[in-house]
Amino acid sequence: MSTREEIIGRTVEFDGKPHPVELLRPEAFAGVQIVLSSTPSSVSKEFSPIAAKAGAIVVDNSSAWRMDPDVPLVVPEVNAHALKNIPK
Repeated sequence: MSTREEIIGRTVEFDGKPHPVELLRPEAFAGVQIVLSSTPSSVSKEFSPIAAKAGAIVVDNSSAWRMDPDVPLVVPEVNAHALKNIPK
């Protein structure tokens, strides 16, 4: 596994375009509509609220919010209606 220092500054290609890897900052969520997050719980607990406050819908794959009664666990085939009212 690479360390953060080894990854920052690398370039990854997406949709045929190069993108530099940067340290995650709160400003990164400005204008973002949807965040698909698969990070360690500590990162999700720090940055998911920031992304939501910036106006993004956050879909998180970590265990950070699994037991929070204000964050619905949504399985579209079972309870897609839970997306209509997300308190947190």
